[in-house]
Amino acid sequence: MNIIYYCDSDLKFCPVKQYLNRFNASAAKDAKLIAAINSKIIFLSNRENHPCPPISKPLRGYSFFEIRHRKNKNILIRVIYFCCDGKMVLLNAFEKPDDYGSQKIKKGIEKIFDMAEIYRQKYLKNKNLYENY
Repeated sequence: MNIIYYCDSDLKFCPVKQYLNRFNASAAKDAKLIAAINSKIIFLSNRENHPCPPISKPLRGYSFFEIRHRKNKNILIRVIYFCCDGKMVLLNAFEKPDDYGSQKIKKGIEKIFDMAEIYRQKYLKNKNLYENY
């Protein structure tokens, strides 16, 4: 399965690529983090649309999956993706605190999921909205 970044022509950037570019690949800690996320993405792309808990799982109420990777003891990185026509489409990525009891944080995460659903719908209407991984 080919891996691609969703690239919104209106935004002029790829949300997952932009997130990953925040890390300094020359710093050992960041390089290890990027390599681990990359290996999970490649592993899952070989599974042909099948999530593999605990690495990834479907998100209830949405038509996509999430990859989970621990950044540190308090922060979990989530990469949202779906599969379509032999492609693994990376939609969005963000960091989630482990303890998020506040409504503000919950609503922020819901907004990210809703945005990912909008990206998914846009991609399904125009399958040229991507960049190669």
